Amino acid sequence: ITGLAQILARGGVPAASAALVATDLNASANAATAATAAANSVPLEVVRADLLGAVRPGTVDVLLFNPPYVPTSEEEAAGGQAERDISAAWAGGPDGRVVVDRLLPDLGRLLSARGVFYLLGVRENRPDELAAQVEAQHGMRAELIAERRAQNERLFVMRFSRSQPASA
Repeated sequence: ITGLAQILARGGVPAASAALVATDLNASANAATAATAAANSVPLEVVRADLLGAVRPGTVDVLLFNPPYVPTSEEEAAGGQAERDISAAWAGGPDGRVVVDRLLPDLGRLLSARGVFYLLGVRENRPDELAAQVEAQHGMRAELIAERRAQNERLFVMRFSRSQPASA
Protein backbone atom coordinates (compact mmCIF):
# COMPACT_ATOMS: atom_id res chain seq x y z
CA ILE A 1 0.00 0.00 0.00
CA THR A 2 2.98 2.30 0.58
CA GLY A 3 4.05 1.64 -3.00
CA LEU A 4 0.58 2.52 -4.30
CA ALA A 5 0.65 5.79 -2.37
CA GLN A 6 4.02 6.63 -3.91
CA ILE A 7 2.75 5.84 -7.42
CA LEU A 8 -0.28 8.05 -6.85
CA ALA A 9 1.93 10.88 -5.59
CA ARG A 10 4.19 10.62 -8.66
CA GLY A 11 1.04 10.83 -10.78
CA GLY A 12 0.03 14.08 -9.11
CA VAL A 13 -2.60 12.72 -6.73
CA PRO A 14 -2.19 14.57 -3.43
CA ALA A 15 -1.95 12.34 -0.35
CA ALA A 16 -4.80 14.24 1.30
CA SER A 17 -7.21 13.24 -1.49
CA ALA A 18 -6.93 9.51 -0.78
CA ALA A 19 -7.80 7.63 2.38
CA LEU A 20 -5.32 4.77 2.64
CA VAL A 21 -6.31 1.97 5.00
CA ALA A 22 -4.46 -1.30 5.60
CA THR A 23 -5.97 -4.19 7.52
CA ASP A 24 -4.49 -7.40 8.88
CA LEU A 25 -5.25 -9.89 11.62
CA ASN A 26 -1.65 -9.97 12.81
CA ALA A 27 -0.42 -7.15 15.06
CA SER A 28 3.19 -7.63 13.90
CA ALA A 29 2.14 -7.32 10.25
CA ASN A 30 0.26 -4.13 11.09
CA ALA A 31 3.29 -2.72 12.92
CA ALA A 32 5.53 -3.48 9.93
CA THR A 33 3.05 -1.85 7.54
CA ALA A 34 2.81 1.26 9.73
CA ALA A 35 6.60 1.49 10.04
CA THR A 36 7.07 1.17 6.27
CA ALA A 37 4.50 3.88 5.62
CA ALA A 38 6.06 6.18 8.21
CA ALA A 39 9.58 5.64 6.85
CA ASN A 40 8.28 6.71 3.43
CA SER A 41 6.17 9.65 4.71
CA VAL A 42 2.94 7.99 3.60
CA PRO A 43 -0.20 8.85 5.59
CA LEU A 44 -1.79 5.50 6.31
CA GLU A 45 -4.40 4.18 8.72
CA VAL A 46 -3.55 0.67 9.92
CA VAL A 47 -6.38 -1.36 11.44
CA ARG A 48 -6.25 -4.80 13.04
CA ALA A 49 -9.28 -6.43 11.46
CA ASP A 50 -10.55 -9.52 9.71
CA LEU A 51 -10.96 -8.61 6.05
CA LEU A 52 -13.22 -5.63 5.38
CA GLY A 53 -16.24 -6.20 7.60
CA ALA A 54 -16.09 -2.68 9.00
CA VAL A 55 -15.86 -0.97 5.60
CA ARG A 56 -18.89 0.99 4.43
CA PRO A 57 -20.36 -0.50 1.23
CA GLY A 58 -19.50 1.21 -2.04
CA THR A 59 -16.59 3.24 -0.67
CA VAL A 60 -13.53 1.37 -1.94
CA ASP A 61 -12.01 2.69 -5.17
CA VAL A 62 -8.91 0.47 -5.14
CA LEU A 63 -8.63 -2.76 -3.18
CA LEU A 64 -5.23 -4.46 -3.01
CA PHE A 65 -5.44 -7.97 -1.60
CA ASN A 66 -2.39 -10.00 -0.64
CA PRO A 67 -4.12 -12.91 1.07
CA PRO A 68 -2.60 -16.01 2.59
CA TYR A 69 -2.39 -17.93 -0.69
CA VAL A 70 -0.04 -20.85 0.00
CA PRO A 71 -1.77 -24.24 -0.19
CA THR A 72 -1.66 -25.83 3.29
CA SER A 73 -3.75 -28.16 5.38
CA GLU A 74 -7.14 -26.93 6.57
CA GLU A 75 -5.86 -27.23 10.15
CA GLU A 76 -2.88 -24.93 9.53
CA ALA A 77 -5.07 -22.31 7.84
CA ALA A 78 -7.73 -22.43 10.58
CA GLY A 79 -5.10 -22.32 13.33
CA GLY A 80 -3.35 -19.30 11.84
CA GLN A 81 -6.60 -17.38 11.52
CA ALA A 82 -7.78 -18.32 15.02
CA GLU A 83 -4.48 -17.56 16.72
CA ARG A 84 -3.78 -14.49 14.55
CA ASP A 85 -0.17 -15.58 14.36
CA ILE A 86 2.40 -15.39 11.58
CA SER A 87 1.09 -18.51 9.83
CA ALA A 88 -2.06 -16.52 9.02
CA ALA A 89 0.16 -14.61 6.56
CA TRP A 90 0.64 -17.61 4.29
CA ALA A 91 -1.60 -20.56 5.27
CA GLY A 92 -4.36 -20.56 2.67
CA GLY A 93 -5.91 -24.00 3.10
CA PRO A 94 -5.93 -26.91 0.62
CA ASP A 95 -5.98 -24.76 -2.55
CA GLY A 96 -4.72 -21.54 -0.96
CA ARG A 97 -8.10 -19.87 -1.27
CA VAL A 98 -9.73 -20.09 2.16
CA VAL A 99 -9.44 -16.35 2.82
CA VAL A 100 -9.94 -15.30 -0.82
CA ASP A 101 -13.17 -17.27 -0.97
CA ARG A 102 -14.40 -15.47 2.17
CA LEU A 103 -13.85 -12.04 0.56
CA LEU A 104 -15.24 -12.68 -2.93
CA PRO A 105 -18.97 -12.76 -2.05
CA ASP A 106 -18.68 -9.20 -0.62
CA LEU A 107 -16.50 -7.76 -3.37
CA GLY A 108 -19.25 -6.13 -5.42
CA ARG A 109 -20.77 -4.57 -2.31
CA LEU A 110 -17.49 -3.09 -1.11
CA LEU A 111 -16.25 -1.51 -4.33
CA SER A 112 -17.43 1.87 -5.54
CA ALA A 113 -18.97 2.17 -9.03
CA ARG A 114 -15.47 2.76 -10.44
CA GLY A 115 -13.75 0.43 -7.98
CA VAL A 116 -11.03 -2.00 -9.01
CA PHE A 117 -9.67 -5.03 -7.20
CA TYR A 118 -6.09 -6.32 -7.43
CA LEU A 119 -5.41 -9.86 -6.22
CA LEU A 120 -2.02 -11.46 -5.63
CA GLY A 121 -1.93 -15.24 -5.76
CA VAL A 122 -0.16 -18.37 -6.94
CA ARG A 123 -1.01 -20.70 -9.78
CA GLU A 124 -2.41 -23.29 -7.33
CA ASN A 125 -5.19 -20.78 -6.51
CA ARG A 126 -6.66 -21.44 -9.98
CA PRO A 127 -6.75 -17.90 -11.41
CA ASP A 128 -8.99 -18.84 -14.36
CA GLU A 129 -11.59 -20.18 -11.93
CA LEU A 130 -11.29 -17.04 -9.78
CA ALA A 131 -11.86 -14.85 -12.84
CA ALA A 132 -14.95 -16.82 -13.86
CA GLN A 133 -16.33 -16.74 -10.31
CA VAL A 134 -15.96 -12.96 -9.94
CA GLU A 135 -17.50 -12.38 -13.37
CA ALA A 136 -20.46 -14.63 -12.54
CA GLN A 137 -21.02 -13.16 -9.06
CA HIS A 138 -20.32 -9.48 -9.72
CA GLY A 139 -20.20 -8.93 -13.48
CA MET A 140 -16.57 -7.85 -13.23
CA ARG A 141 -13.98 -8.64 -15.85
CA ALA A 142 -10.57 -9.99 -14.93
CA GLU A 143 -7.24 -9.18 -16.48
CA LEU A 144 -3.99 -10.96 -15.68
CA ILE A 145 -1.57 -8.05 -15.35
CA ALA A 146 1.58 -9.73 -14.01
CA GLU A 147 3.14 -13.15 -13.60
CA ARG A 148 6.51 -14.09 -12.22
CA ARG A 149 8.36 -16.93 -10.64
CA ALA A 150 9.70 -16.38 -7.11
CA GLN A 151 11.72 -19.45 -6.18
CA ASN A 152 9.15 -22.27 -6.21
CA GLU A 153 6.08 -20.00 -6.41
CA ARG A 154 4.44 -18.98 -9.68
CA LEU A 155 2.85 -15.68 -8.69
CA PHE A 156 0.17 -13.69 -10.50
CA VAL A 157 -1.59 -10.36 -10.09
CA MET A 158 -5.10 -10.02 -11.45
CA ARG A 159 -7.05 -6.80 -11.91
CA PHE A 160 -10.82 -6.99 -11.65
CA SER A 161 -12.98 -4.10 -12.82
CA ARG A 162 -16.62 -3.47 -13.52
CA SER A 163 -17.54 -3.75 -17.17
CA GLN A 164 -18.12 -0.31 -18.60
CA PRO A 165 -21.18 0.16 -20.78
CA ALA A 166 -20.40 0.74 -24.45
CA SER A 167 -20.45 4.39 -25.53
CA ALA A 168 -23.40 5.41 -27.64
